Amino acid sequence: MLVTNLTLQPLNLWRFYNGRAGVERIIRELKGDYPLGKIPTRHFFANEAYFHLLLCAYNLVNWFKRLCLPPDFQTATLQTLRNRILLMPAQLLRRGNRPRLAMPTSGPREAAWKYALHGIERLKP
Repeated sequence: MLVTNLTLQPLNLWRFYNGRAGVERIIRELKGDYPLGKIPTRHFFANEAYFHLLLCAYNLVNWFKRLCLPPDFQTATLQTLRNRILLMPAQLLRRGNRPRLAMPTSGPREAAWKYALHGIERLKP
C-alpha cells in the first residue's frame, strides 16, 4: 500500500516510486563500495567534480561487468569483484621491451579471468 499526494493512476504511481528504489540501491552501493560516504571538501564545485568522477568509475565498472564478465558476476558489487577477481597475485614481466602481466595458470579465478580477457579482446575495434 502506498500513501501519496500525487494524482497519478495506480500503475503510473508504482512506476514512479519503483524507479526511485533503483536509485536508492545505487546510492547505497556508492556509499559502501566507492568513497562517497565522506565528501572531501567544503567547496561545492570540487565536490561536484568528485561526485562526477565517482559516477564515471561506477559506470565503467558496470560496463566492464556487463560486457566482459561471466553472467554470475553481472550483479556483483565492487567489493565482490575485488575479492573474487581483481585481488590476485600476478607478476609484471618485460619481454622484448614490452610489459606483460603474468597471472596464475590455475585456481578458482582462472575461468572468470579468461572470460574477462576474451570479453576485452572482443571490445577492441
